[in-house]
Amino acid sequence: MRRFAPLLATAFALMLTPVSGVAFQSDAPATPLPVIDICGEYAGGATPEAESSVEVGDATFDLAYVDMTITSHQNAIIMLLIAEPRVEHPELVNFVNQSLIERRASIETLLAWRSEMHPNAAWVTVDQAMAVFDQVAMENPGRGGVAGAREIAAEPHIAELCADSEEPFDLLFIDHMLPHISGELLLSESASALATDPTLAAVAGELMGSSQYNLDALYAWRTLWYPDAEDAHSH
Repeated sequence: MRRFAPLLATAFALMLTPVSGVAFQSDAPATPLPVIDICGEYAGGATPEAESSVEVGDATFDLAYVDMTITSHQNAIIMLLIAEPRVEHPELVNFVNQSLIERRASIETLLAWRSEMHPNAAWVTVDQAMAVFDQVAMENPGRGGVAGAREIAAEPHIAELCADSEEPFDLLFIDHMLPHISGELLLSESASALATDPTLAAVAGELMGSSQYNLDALYAWRTLWYPDAEDAHSH
C-alpha cells in the first residue's frame, strides 16, 4: 500500500476539503491536495509522492477516471480561489462562486463512490491513468483515444494568475479555465460511455453537461467583453 508524503497546510486544506468531510472518513484514502500558499510559492504538485509504484493492472478505468477528476477539481479550485477576490464582471463573480460550490460537491460524490467501490485502493497517478486509458482505447478501436487527462491533471498556472499583468485579469482567468474545462469535457465524455459502473457513467454524463455549459458561457463572455483579444489557443 502506498503512503502519501505531503503534509497539507491546514488553512488551505480547510478551503479545499468538501464540507461534509468525506475525505476524512477512516476508510477513505488521503486526498492529494496541493501544498501551496495562494499567490505564494508553489510547494507541491497535485498528485502525491509514492514510496513505490503501483502496477497499472491494479487500476481500473473507473478508478482512474475518478482520481483524475478529483485531481482536476482540486486544480480548478486553486484557480477559482485565486480569482475569487480579483474577477470584476458580475457574471464571472457568480461563475467563480457557483463553481466552487459545485466542484466541492462533486469531490464529495466521487470520494463517496471511491470509498464504497475501492476503499483500499492506492491513488492512481497521471502516468498510471494514461496507461489505463491507452489500454481501454486499444480495446475499443472504434472510439479512438481517451482524451483530456493530461490537460486536467496539469498543475495550475499559479504564478501567471498571481502576477501583475497588463492583460485584464478576467481575460487571463478565462483563458486559463478554457483548456482545463475542455479537458474535463473530453474525459467525462469518454467515461460516460466506457465506465463499467452505471452510477459512475451517470455522474460522468452530468459532469459532461456542466462542462459544456461552462465552456459555452466562458467563450460567450470572452467574445462579448474582449472582442479584439488574441485567440485563447495562441497563449
